[in-house]
Formats: sequence, C-alpha cells, structure tokens
Amino acid sequence: NIPAGWHLTGFFIDNSQNNTQGGTFSAKSSQGAPPQNNYLRSPKFSVVAGEKMEIQFWAKRTGGGQDPWVNVRIKGPVLDYSFDTVQVDNVNGWTAYRFEIDSCTFTDSVYIYFYCNTNPGSQRAHFDDVTIWKSYILPGLPFPPTALFALATSGTEINLNWTDNATDENKYFIERKDAGSSVWNLIDSVASNVTQYTDDQLSPNTLYNYRVYCNNTFGNSPYSNEAYDTTLNVVTGITHGSNVPDKYNLYNNYPNPFNPSTKIKFDIPGNNISNAKLIVFDASGREVSTLVNSSLAPGSYEFEFNASRLTSGVYFYRLITNNFVDTKKMVLIK
Repeated sequence: NIPAGWHLTGFFIDNSQNNTQGGTFSAKSSQGAPPQNNYLRSPKFSVVAGEKMEIQFWAKRTGGGQDPWVNVRIKGPVLDYSFDTVQVDNVNGWTAYRFEIDSCTFTDSVYIYFYCNTNPGSQRAHFDDVTIWKSYILPGLPFPPTALFALATSGTEINLNWTDNATDENKYFIERKDAGSSVWNLIDSVASNVTQYTDDQLSPNTLYNYRVYCNNTFGNSPYSNEAYDTTLNVVTGITHGSNVPDKYNLYNNYPNPFNPSTKIKFDIPGNNISNAKLIVFDASGREVSTLVNSSLAPGSYEFEFNASRLTSGVYFYRLITNNFVDTKKMVLIK
C-alpha cells in the first residue's frame, strides 16, 4: 500500500503526450518491444540558487521480461542533475525511492524526467505519488552591514553602531585603521544580530577609522561604509588661585567661526562635585560629539574641540549639569 498524504501538484506527460493527472496517479513508462526509451515529464517549475530539493516516489513493474531501469533527471536550460539508475522489480510490489539535491547552483526553470528503458514483453514501469519538496537555503554571501556610525564618548572609547541587513550571518567582524596608517586590523567580532560595539583603551585626541563585515557558510560579505571619529581630549580643571566660580557659566567658543578647532570654556561653582555633560549637535538636532561626560570638581574648565571630521555649517554646544543647562552657537567654515 502507498502511504496516505503523498501527492503531485499538476500532472506528468509521457512521450506520447498523454497527460496523467496528479493526486494519486499511475503511469506506464513504455509501450512494448523492441527496447526503447520512454519518459514521464513533470510540469515545469522554478528553482532558486541555494534551494534544497528532495524527490520521493513509488514505483513497481508489472508483466514479464527483464526488469526495466529508470533514470531520474532534473533538467533545465542551465541545471542538469542526473541520479543513479533505479532497477524496478515486480517481486516486492510498490517500492519507495528518494533523491535529493543539497543546494541548487543556479536559478532555473526545470522539469523532472523519469527516463525508462524496457525490454520486449508486457512489462511496464509504474509510478505513483511523486512528491517534490523544496526548502529555501539562503544562498550566497550575506548582505553587508550599512549605516556604520562612530561616536567618541571619552578620551579612550568610541562607540560603533550599524544596520543589520543579513538574515543568515554567523558573526560580525570589526576592523580598525589607526591614524596615519594604511593597514586595516581586525580588532574583534560580535555575534549575529548584534549591531553595536565599543572600542576602548584608545589614545586621547586620536583619529580612528572603522569598517565592519559579516560572514556565513558561503564566505564574507562586502564591507560596510567606513566611519571615523576622534577620541576626546583629556579635560583638566583649572582653578584661578583659591577662587572658585560663584555660578555656572558657559562661554562663547573662541575662535568663532573656526577651522577645524575651537576652545570651549565653562565654570563649575560650589563645594560639591557636579555631573557635567558637554555635547555638540548639528542644526537638525543630531548629536555629533560628546566632549565631556563625567563628574567634575568646582573650577574653570577649557576644552579644545576638533571638528576635522565634520562638514561646514552651524553647530551648537550645550552644557548640562544637575542645576544648569545652557546652549551656544558656533560656525565651522572649511
């Protein structure tokens, strides 16, 4: 008996152009002597590069004479897979057969052929319940990450983030090129679906370039775009003698306009350490650099901001503390 649930979508056509409907079907492969090649052909269907295919069918022979052989072939304009010969007997009745392709090498439109050779006599090769499975194995190299962005957060750290465009990556790999060097070095890797990384133990006030790629079983993706940023200067507090500022103050940067560096000065008053953050953002409100993000003792501070990686335009810098917020404008002209 043939297991329930097997089916063929469409129909097979034999070499006399007779149609055999799908569902549970049976078709003779030959029309007698002398020995001749006869075939059954499936409907045409599409395969995608990287797809896995599996074909199962049942076959038996009826009548006298020698056992016919069957060759199963998947053929299109590009693809041509031919499988081992099957000897179809009439002793065991219906017998199951199975063939598979691990991964199609091209995208193509193909037929499945059962080429049958029979000997003189009344024997026939019958086929039933042909089943075709196709499972999509994501083919080829993974798509590269995009929108890589680098942002320095201190004198020793730069944060990276990127967009994940792949669905089958194994890992992401981060490469860095130090200032003045033409050599890219692999510095680390992160797991699949991770889209950020912090590069630490860097040198202050130093430019670093980055690029990212991912891989899968087929190999490495192309590189992302390159991103870069300069680590922050180490900010030092300068108190004017024994005098401590009596109020918060954010001063106008000097020079202004500037190219590419300018100095930003601010005061922290009082007797307690203050949490202070000094950021730079563009005219659209996007933060482009964090100059200070730490606890500062009372005093007067000066920071040199290097905008060599930015384009000409209007920018704003903002000082944020527990009790004070102020924003000022500066103009970069290159």
